[in-house]
Amino acid sequence: MSEPLVSVIVPVYNVEKYVGQCLNSILNQTYKNLEVIVVNDGSTDSSGKICADYAKRDSRVKFIDKENEGVTATRNKGLDNVCGKYFSFVDSDDYISLDMLSDMVKLAEENELDMVKSNYTRFDLIGGEKHNYSEETEAVTFYTAEDALENFISAPFGERKAFKCSLCDAIYRTEKLIKFRFPAGIIYEEGFYIPLAIMESQKLAHIDKTYYFYRQTSNSIMESGFSEKSLTAIDDWKFIYENVKEKMPQFCNIAANRWLLKLINVYDKLVKSETVDKDGYYKDYIRKILRDNSEIFETTQSFPQFKKCINVIVNTPDKYDKFMQRENSKKKIIGLAGAMKNKIIK
Repeated sequence: MSEPLVSVIVPVYNVEKYVGQCLNSILNQTYKNLEVIVVNDGSTDSSGKICADYAKRDSRVKFIDKENEGVTATRNKGLDNVCGKYFSFVDSDDYISLDMLSDMVKLAEENELDMVKSNYTRFDLIGGEKHNYSEETEAVTFYTAEDALENFISAPFGERKAFKCSLCDAIYRTEKLIKFRFPAGIIYEEGFYIPLAIMESQKLAHIDKTYYFYRQTSNSIMESGFSEKSLTAIDDWKFIYENVKEKMPQFCNIAANRWLLKLINVYDKLVKSETVDKDGYYKDYIRKILRDNSEIFETTQSFPQFKKCINVIVNTPDKYDKFMQRENSKKKIIGLAGAMKNKIIK
């Protein structure tokens, strides 16, 4: 049986220290029938030159140079150039296990899968792994789209969760999933892609093994903390809810619950922040969403727990701080972030 072509999309921006390791981990895969679509997003360091040199040395590398537009536009540019039966994403400061693609493609081909997911782990600048999952079984679990979506939207969340909000620990069947694109100008873009891909798939699988290695740096999005930039993804769970309602309405209440918790969590962070949302735009926006969708949220599991809090946010926001102090003193709500730990996706 001939090996189908796999397209690996690598968005690149100012990663001259790490992009070589990334590309080497892809080009040295035990699976050889690859095209590596390297899209340079207007890097101002030597990243573009490094990638162009790789393209000269290895015909499997397709180098695309463009002006800076951000990661979502860069991923979309890569998708526009996919020729493979399957495609995947590898961020240019990360790397993958040398057997990742061979294992995933074999599994997908033998079982006619539309998506194969795995675990990931994080490592620091030196390269030391932050987590070592000695309990990994390498077991394969098969899912229908309904099972996978329920897994995606349900707590708890973590790096070994089968269908978590992560993009790069997977391969995707092009015929089914190439049509989706990332919305422009946001971060945490995975939340706008993964649920659509799940609901479009017929058969999926998860391998309980770490193939993807995510580099933690001070500049990493996941490490940058709460900021104005992170608010570009404020509507991810609204987006998920609306698509779930249309395609798999049986999970509407769970999706609405996640949406509600996300809004409350973000609002609490906004109130506590001295630098983010100084003009109050996002706080007003959250109040409007809570008010306009009150009938939806009232049916969710978390609504009774946060009913008083929601009422204060919507109707008397100037009393929010006093309300929280009073509730915390009663130990009814011990900090919203703590109360919702393991319930919120980004």
